[in-house]
Amino acid sequence: PPMYSAKKFDGQKLYELARKGVEIERKPVNVKITKLELIEEIRNPQSAIRIRTSCTAGTYIRTLAEDIGRKLGTGAHLTALRRTRAGKFDLAKALTIEQLEDVVSSGKLSEYLISMNEAASHLPEISLNEEEVKKIRNGMKLPSNLNAESVRLTDSENNLIAIGTAHENFVRPKIVFV
Repeated sequence: PPMYSAKKFDGQKLYELARKGVEIERKPVNVKITKLELIEEIRNPQSAIRIRTSCTAGTYIRTLAEDIGRKLGTGAHLTALRRTRAGKFDLAKALTIEQLEDVVSSGKLSEYLISMNEAASHLPEISLNEEEVKKIRNGMKLPSNLNAESVRLTDSENNLIAIGTAHENFVRPKIVFV
């Protein structure tokens, strides 16, 4: 990870340390790049390329650009970055402010909204009964056989009740929704 990143070291963000002139040794992070496609090559005095990549969370694209330049023996840096997808959210489904205003004025907003449960559907789910919902809403932990950094906790009607962590045979809420 680059020093100018939000990754934390001893509870402090690396970019905060970098701004103070402090540089620490960082361990490499395993990432997976499933697509690396050359989109355009621009030949001018400042030769440039445009690429498209699909990669796992935690991939530092600026570092990827530097690595590509190093491998080509030319050096490289990033001049622009545009995220077109994050998980199941795709820029192709996004609306401009003007389009959103039209949707609202035509009364069709519900056709475009997704539930919080659907938005978090990439997380493992733990379905709760009524008694468990009450406990989670009060910040209590529950027994669980899952082990995951983040889980979604839902009620019997598939409403998202909380996002929690599951480890050591229990699940604990981190964010509770009313």
